[in-house]
Amino acid sequence: MLPRKITATANPTGVFSSPRFPAALLSSTQHPASLHHNASPAFLPSWQPLPPPSAAEDPLPAFVSLLKASSRTVKSVLEAGRLHSRAIKTGHDQDDRARIGLVNLYAKCGSLGLAGKLFDEMRQRDVLAWTILISGHARVGQYEQGLNLFAKMLAEGTPPNCVTLSSVLKCCVACKDLRKGKSVHGWIIRNAIEFDVVLHNSILDLYAKCGTLGFTENVFQTMSEKDAISWNIMISAHLLHGHINRAMDLFRDSPSQDVSSWNTIISGQMEHGYHSIALQILHSMVDKGPVFNQFTYSIALVLASRLAMLDLGKELHCQILRIGYEGDAFIRNALLDMYSKCGDVEASSIFFSGSSDLADGSVAAGISWSSMVAGYVHNGMDEEALKLLRKMFQEGVKVDNYTLTSIAAACSDSGILEQGKQVHCCVEKLGYRFDVFLASAITDMNASNVIKGKGKKRKARSNFLLLKGDRSYTCSREDKAELRREKVPNTHKVCRWAHGLSYKL
Repeated sequence: MLPRKITATANPTGVFSSPRFPAALLSSTQHPASLHHNASPAFLPSWQPLPPPSAAEDPLPAFVSLLKASSRTVKSVLEAGRLHSRAIKTGHDQDDRARIGLVNLYAKCGSLGLAGKLFDEMRQRDVLAWTILISGHARVGQYEQGLNLFAKMLAEGTPPNCVTLSSVLKCCVACKDLRKGKSVHGWIIRNAIEFDVVLHNSILDLYAKCGTLGFTENVFQTMSEKDAISWNIMISAHLLHGHINRAMDLFRDSPSQDVSSWNTIISGQMEHGYHSIALQILHSMVDKGPVFNQFTYSIALVLASRLAMLDLGKELHCQILRIGYEGDAFIRNALLDMYSKCGDVEASSIFFSGSSDLADGSVAAGISWSSMVAGYVHNGMDEEALKLLRKMFQEGVKVDNYTLTSIAAACSDSGILEQGKQVHCCVEKLGYRFDVFLASAITDMNASNVIKGKGKKRKARSNFLLLKGDRSYTCSREDKAELRREKVPNTHKVCRWAHGLSYKL
């Protein structure tokens, strides 16, 4: 650890030497008055102290400004590392102002390990440094670490500001920890922190997403300033509790109906099955609402797929192509699903084949593969679905529960028992837990493949009860022998999975 203060040595003239003014130069520099020892006093210039160094003489402020500007553009740790190397070469890494900028860069890139190391080396950690690090942890989903940092911040006596508290409340919301959220709210009131609209919205969001509608209403009524986000939080809270009429009233009363407000009310109507009303609101948005964004197009495509309105989906697709949103991952997957649900599998397949980033390993790419498999199954093209599943394994694409559920349904519909067994074993090998949809699909697959013979019927019932987690059912010796012959996953393992399930079939 470097010393907290760097002392400078004085030369014989009494002037401190520094890297900017070498001692040799200073010792040879004479007092301005000595240059005019033969001149008359009237012509002697008055000696003034040296002015503070300009930006050209002291490059540190310029470097700090560079770090601040780079935080908006730097996306990778490699780029941040280059600026860090430059700071080390110039010696700026020893200054806390530059360190804060570097901590911000690494945090924006998601490299919180490096950001934490620089943070620990800082001599004086102010509220800005703490806020950057807490916000960074919240941004990448490390909410518990963010809350722990906040506790350390208070222990060191650094008072938080509104931005810090908003990030902390975001961590509480993500952890669904209402108790800690209330503690933070109480701390704010006890310490007489002045509320701004952002902090008020964070508290509002806490109570809304933790399911305490009464607290949400109380906070909303006490807010002196409300923006579009405040109204959207209240609309979402009432939609979450199924208060459709109250949500519509709030939507109409909102003085600032932005695109997020329209998206929220349309998607909320769809979630509760009111697709016709959602379509009417979408038409109203076209007539008198704001311009669609990519989320609006995604919602509208889902609506078209649920109503099986292929013409509406094609019209939306044309609009997307004109605007240039076709590269958005959400829109791409919504288009795949729309064409499949509307029965145009050929268009869906062509669109899927034309995607360039199907093998990049991203979550969006995995969803595209799953959507295409589900589309084939939805339209009765079970062989194509199985071929695509094999291709997913060959390409190294992660197969999720949703894909396996679709394949199990395909095996059930087609009566392909051997392929169904492989899917069942695949679930065990990949280590997936049985959710209600996957368990139902496998049970239905085994039951629908019952053929003549007592053993097959017994096997279907055995799998059903094991997946259900029925402790009252005990496999007979004949049942276990039948399960072993059919290469069904080990019954004890399945029982352990089933006993951990929290659902009932």
